[in-house]
Formats: sequence, structure tokens, C-alpha cells
Amino acid sequence: MEAAGYDRLSNLASANGEVGTGGLANCIAVVGFDTSNRMAIAHYNTINCMDTSSNPPRWNEASLTNFREWFKKQRQATKFMVGLGKGWMDPEGDMVRLRIELIQLIIKVFGYEPTVAGYCITCRDRTLTAHANDSVMPQGWGQMGLVIPYDQLKGR
Repeated sequence: MEAAGYDRLSNLASANGEVGTGGLANCIAVVGFDTSNRMAIAHYNTINCMDTSSNPPRWNEASLTNFREWFKKQRQATKFMVGLGKGWMDPEGDMVRLRIELIQLIIKVFGYEPTVAGYCITCRDRTLTAHANDSVMPQGWGQMGLVIPYDQLKGR
């Protein structure tokens, strides 16, 4: 399995391989596929596409779009699938609004509606699978992959 650690992008896996990431709370798992059907997964912390200075907080589309473009450049991804972290499964209060808006943003930016949420998400055969813990992940997965340069991806 190719793994993405916290705030990281995995190496490419073959078309019949598997990718995964864990530790997903308010994060999302983004899987990108290239034209050869190889795939990579990213562990993206959604706080990096949120404008917390606004009241109420709002999503920053430009930041998520910049991340998508960075992912495309790094792994030649042309299509995407997205899974939500467990924190988005059953939110309360203002988080309900943020969840709905996040899903709308993901659809707009990645062209994919998330239907899977969990603490750990894997992808095999273009199928996302949610897991309650990270026991399916390889040892040391939390440090695997290329670090996402959030500071360079901030949207204006």
C-alpha cells in the first residue's frame, strides 16, 4: 500500500494497487488518478481552506483549488475521488452548515460528491473504503509521502 501521512501526498500506486491514509478528523482523503489509472492519495487538512477570520467561518475555494492544481502537477492526476474524515460524519451546531458547504465545495473543485467518511480511508479498484481505525495502514504511515506546502497554496 502507498500511504499518505498527516498533511502529505502519497507516491503513485499501480492501477491494481492500494492507497490509504488515516487519522482523518476534520481532514479529507483525496485520491487522484492519472491517465494510466495509477493513483495517489492525499491527507488534506480542511482548516487550510477555511477562512476563520470571517464570522461565521467560510470555505476558501481558491485554497482548495490551488491544492488540486498542486496535486495534479505532482502526480499528473486527471480525475479525483474524495472521502470525508470522521469529524464530518455527524456534526452538530454550526458544523452542520460547514459540512454541507464543504461537500458543495468538494463537488465544485473535484467534480466528485463524497459518500464515504471515516477515521481511515483506503482506495482499491476505484472504490473508497472507510475504516474505524488505522490498523489497515502500514507501519510508519504517518510520516510517508510528500509534505503538502499549505503556505504556498493559500487562496486570496
